Amino acid sequence: MDKLSLYEILSFVVPGFVAIKVAEFFNSSVLENEKWFNYESKFEESLVLFLLSFFVGILVHIITFRFISIKKMKWYRSLIYKTPQEISSKDRFIQKTIPFLNNDYLATKKHDEDLPMPNEAAYNLFDYAYHYLEINDKVATAKNFQSMYYWFRNMFTICLITFFITLIFIILTYIYDFNSEAPKKLYWFLFIIIIFGIMLIPSTQWLRKKLVEKVFWAYYVERTHKEVIKTN
Repeated sequence: MDKLSLYEILSFVVPGFVAIKVAEFFNSSVLENEKWFNYESKFEESLVLFLLSFFVGILVHIITFRFISIKKMKWYRSLIYKTPQEISSKDRFIQKTIPFLNNDYLATKKHDEDLPMPNEAAYNLFDYAYHYLEINDKVATAKNFQSMYYWFRNMFTICLITFFITLIFIILTYIYDFNSEAPKKLYWFLFIIIIFGIMLIPSTQWLRKKLVEKVFWAYYVERTHKEVIKTN
């Protein structure tokens, strides 16, 4: 990787940076400890913060995938993630591509798979289409939507985790001797986290839908174009 792309910056670096700033809030404003990254060299501080943001962002990304896969967290999955099958079966625009794509996929794949439900994308069709576009260097538009979707999804995960951490800190303020301003700051912070998290949900759902739509239509155009060339 010669340089970071928009995909890595939005998916990992930005959420990681936000997560670090949230941790700094608890450390400095609530616990009243010294602020982090107070190095004399600004370049050194920026470099460490960037690398740490990248690392933390990847951890947040992994946690998000784990949350989606946990059966007891279906409520989380329903808020920010829908499978290509769920989206394709309800989206009339995507439905135009599904009959051809399913037939083409079932005819060209080299692995075993059950037949798809009527009007629903085959189980691995989305991944198959995405990787096809990627190796043919035609995934740029879809990948832009994917980076924005991951950005919003990871930000929602940060909001969710921060919500529970803030609640714990609020409880601790009544047990231990925190500074007098801590409860007020925590209540305001909790309010901001709730509002921001709620605002992220519809945007994240829309970006997920657009990602699936872009992949299916880009793959559909690519495959039908090749079919036209063959017939000519």
